[in-house]
Amino acid sequence: MNTIHTLIHLGISVPDYETMPALIMFPENIEPHASFIVARYARYLQKEGHASYTTISKDVHYIGLFFDYYYLVTKPNSKNTNDWEMLIEDFLSAFDKGSVLGWTAAKTADYTYCKNTIKQFCQFVFGLKNERKLLPAEEKDLEHSISRSYEYSSHLKTSLLFHIKRKTNSTRAAHTIKKRGRRRSKSGTTVVKYFPPEYVPLLIEETNNVRDKIILLMAAYGGRRQCEILQILVNDVEPVNGRLNVTLAHPETSSMSWLSNSGKKRSGTRGEFLKTVYGIKPRINLGALSSSAGWKGIKYDNEQTESSSMWFIREEVERYLLILHIQYMSEIRGEYSHHPYYFVNQNGDPMTKKSMSKAIERACKRLEKKYGINLNGLRGHSLRHHYGFYCADVLEMDLLMIRKYMGHKQLSSTAIYTHISPEKARQVLQDAQDRAILEKRIDADVDERVKTQKRFENNPAITKLPNSWKVSWLTGEEINTMLIQR
Repeated sequence: MNTIHTLIHLGISVPDYETMPALIMFPENIEPHASFIVARYARYLQKEGHASYTTISKDVHYIGLFFDYYYLVTKPNSKNTNDWEMLIEDFLSAFDKGSVLGWTAAKTADYTYCKNTIKQFCQFVFGLKNERKLLPAEEKDLEHSISRSYEYSSHLKTSLLFHIKRKTNSTRAAHTIKKRGRRRSKSGTTVVKYFPPEYVPLLIEETNNVRDKIILLMAAYGGRRQCEILQILVNDVEPVNGRLNVTLAHPETSSMSWLSNSGKKRSGTRGEFLKTVYGIKPRINLGALSSSAGWKGIKYDNEQTESSSMWFIREEVERYLLILHIQYMSEIRGEYSHHPYYFVNQNGDPMTKKSMSKAIERACKRLEKKYGINLNGLRGHSLRHHYGFYCADVLEMDLLMIRKYMGHKQLSSTAIYTHISPEKARQVLQDAQDRAILEKRIDADVDERVKTQKRFENNPAITKLPNSWKVSWLTGEEINTMLIQR
């Protein structure tokens, strides 16, 4: 047996969440049960609000591995309770090397995350000592072992809990490890995959569903994450002077105004709006339900209201989006009023993460089949990367402006788009050569200059957009995107 636990998502009745990740234990000679300690810890993280539901679930997964090590490795092989003092250190070492229970050696990022998770969990358990009498009988020994190990480890300056180095019996290897310490991740510029600019218009043109067209345009030409697109409300999308303005805001705490059922204007947070008008919770608080949606966090244009605008890199896109918006609202979205979210599924409920991923997948498959191209590894987030590289490589914009448009909290996240690809380097060199020939700084005959002129003029630096996107100027006055009332 390599594990004595499984993770489930348990329905709960609390104001802020619908579900909670729970650890179901089935150790030998003990009745299967939900870990009371882990439930307390998961609920603590939810109430603190510093971690997303996905992060809490990931934490519970690593705690489950820790429990596996305790029940399947430490207890069966311990001669006395003094061996439990090394529980935390031994677990981290075993997880690092992948030396027990069929584990494989951990990657640096996974190891670091596991180490921090276990440290925080053990600190929480250590604080339960005064409540030991309230714990179920099957978890009192576990709590005692964790608390004792944490207390012991926290007093060791060389503890694996704080200073991590691989253990070895080899003197030569030990000398090497002492010198270089913990495995380090590779340094250098991160290279990300971005959707080829020449295929983006084709991807959207080959998509017939008007809702999916809007999603693809917002991702590729608005540079937004899928989770941000899912959080958009109907009143976040507003026609202004022939273009479509789209607002992004924190799904729970951002400020907004709305009309109550009695017609009075009210102000508050999005969370309050969703509760009072629709009786629902923000999608970030729906736990493991399919309708939940995350929020990674963005750098806001307006920190006070926690909101930003979606910045489109082509004027034609904004105008084309307005046409699609009018069609979408009149033919699909406008008939549903039981929730305020902009993107809906076929049944009118808020579009899910799974549905959005499938829509993008279908669009890519259509393009691959029709044009015989390979788009492996290029899906939703690659469209956001297309936006970043377009701003950096084609428009040659300032890094701080790109950061603003993409909503990065850290400038280092934007810096990946300054990486010069081999194709870009080759193109710049060719452009410089052509320019030098045309300016007669390099000798060339007439025929060569004519060829250079044609090549220079035909250089597709900016992909031509389809004619169908070039719509006439519209005021949008006939479109009313005020809040949908019940």
